[in-house]
Amino acid sequence: MYLSAFIHRDALFEIAERWFCGRLEPGDARQLTELLISDGFVAAETIRSVARRLLTILHSTLPEDRRRAE
Repeated sequence: MYLSAFIHRDALFEIAERWFCGRLEPGDARQLTELLISDGFVAAETIRSVARRLLTILHSTLPEDRRRAE
């Protein structure tokens, strides 16, 4: 099992540890779903922000098509 999420790594580890030890808790499935969904949104926004900054640094401005979209 890969715990690649970077925002909720500790919470994911605790759930996985409980499951491997056979100690499931009633809210685990819902919490796991919420964590995985929110990490996907956070990661996407973080990657978008980093890419925008790098493009700005490398090109001194955003690419032409991105400026029109904003």
